[in-house]
Amino acid sequence: MADADKLKDRMTDVFISLYDGGGPGKVPPLAALALYDDYRDLTPPGPRGDAMIQSLADRLVQIDLLDRAADLLTYQIDQRLSGVEKAKVGARLAVVQLLDRRPNDAVIAIDRSDVPNLPPELQQERRRLKARAYMEAGQPDRGLSVIEGDISRDGELLRAQLFSRAQNWVEAAAALTRLAGSPSDRTMTPEREGLIINLAIATALSGEPGMVSRLRADFEPLMRTTGSASAFELLTGSTRPAGSIDQTALAQRFTELDIFQRAMADYRQKVQQGQLSAIN
Repeated sequence: MADADKLKDRMTDVFISLYDGGGPGKVPPLAALALYDDYRDLTPPGPRGDAMIQSLADRLVQIDLLDRAADLLTYQIDQRLSGVEKAKVGARLAVVQLLDRRPNDAVIAIDRSDVPNLPPELQQERRRLKARAYMEAGQPDRGLSVIEGDISRDGELLRAQLFSRAQNWVEAAAALTRLAGSPSDRTMTPEREGLIINLAIATALSGEPGMVSRLRADFEPLMRTTGSASAFELLTGSTRPAGSIDQTALAQRFTELDIFQRAMADYRQKVQQGQLSAIN
């Protein structure tokens, strides 16, 4: 019996070495997955085995096998993990589902990995992922309720995007106004320029002439010397003919903003670099 236990321990060590950094470079991801499928009973309990599974999931998302990575992470949250680690892996699973264009499954991933007494930062990230999933599922109002009270910069950016999906341009403009800062602040960066020009888009789409006039009075002097000066003038100028702006095109431009897509772009970059397990 002792010899059998030693042999099993040796086999487990060899198995783990394929995934812990000593072997992955030598074993292609598909071969590593096939070995895992055949010998998963050798996966040890506890953190060592959990790290092995996450390493394999990292490699699978790197080659765009998102569905198989999702299967591994789902197994972890359902069978192996508890507490904070379960919530962290649930968030990673939600990212994979979002990248795989499965927003409803992303919501389920967050819900099924929910545990009490999470650190505030992790809780906030999970809420934003859930709100983003609701947005991609065509339920922006539910997404807004999830991030209610999140007044951080990332929360306001997501709120503006959610309001735009709900075609509530007045509230989208309100969120962007808070992000754009005071007109008395003369500092201009490319990011702030983008915020202001897209605040102008939301304001133009709001159908509220008074909002357009106030925006122009506040920011025209600041925008005059930027590369977006002509766009700002077109959106807010008093000489613009009624109906001269294609509202459908404006709405599309709003939803494609780099500032709104940055969060998922960051996630995708980490995934492509094999850093899924480092997301949170």
